[in-house]
Amino acid sequence: MMEAKLLDIGEKLFGGFGAKDQLQDDEILAGERKLGRTLPLPLRTFYKMVGKNKIVNKAHNQILAPQKLYIHNNAIVFMHENERVMFWGVRLEDLKSEDPPVQQGNDQEDVWYLDAEHLSSFLISTVCWQAALGLPFSGVGEVDDQLLSDLEKQLTNASAGIVDREVDLIGFFEKGLVVAVSKSANKMMVGTNKEKGLESFEERFDTGLDWL
Repeated sequence: MMEAKLLDIGEKLFGGFGAKDQLQDDEILAGERKLGRTLPLPLRTFYKMVGKNKIVNKAHNQILAPQKLYIHNNAIVFMHENERVMFWGVRLEDLKSEDPPVQQGNDQEDVWYLDAEHLSSFLISTVCWQAALGLPFSGVGEVDDQLLSDLEKQLTNASAGIVDREVDLIGFFEKGLVVAVSKSANKMMVGTNKEKGLESFEERFDTGLDWL
C-alpha cells in the first residue's frame, strides 16, 4: 500500500520517482550497521523509493540519511524540524512492530509524545508536506470543516487506507497540486508546479491563500 501511494504521488507531482530518487540497499544497510538495529519496513521502503529526492527530504523538515540516524532517549531519530526545535523518532521498544508509531520530541524536554499511530502514514503525510513547500509555487491558508470536506471529495487523500482518522497531518493531491492539512492548527500548505495553480485553487475551493 505504501509503495503504491508513493508511486502515485511521484507520478502526479514529480513526473515519477526513479533511480535518481532511490537509495541503494548497501546505503541503508550501512545505516543499520551503525545503529546496530534493523530499520522498520516503512522507513526502509521510504529510503529505497525516495531517499535521494531533495524536495521530499529537505524542502522544510530534514529527513536524515541512513548513516546520520541516531539513537536518542531510547528511540531512533529519523527527522528534524527545519530549526531543529522538534524531532521525530521510533522507540526502540516499538521496532518489533511492522508499522510502529512515531514519537515527537523537542529540545526543551527529555520526553516523547505520540505523533502518529503508524510510521507509514506519517511518512506519506510528510511527503505531501515537503512537496507543498518544495514545489515551485506555494501558499498557506486556513481550513474549516467545509473546506476539509471539499478537499476530501475532490482530491485524492494520500492517507486513505493506511492512516488513522485521528492523525493530525493529512495530504491531498492530484496532478500538479498537493495540499497538506494540519487539523489541529486549522492550517494548510498548498503546493503546485503550475504558474497559475494557486489562483486556480483559490477559485475552485472559494478560499484565500497567502502566497509564499
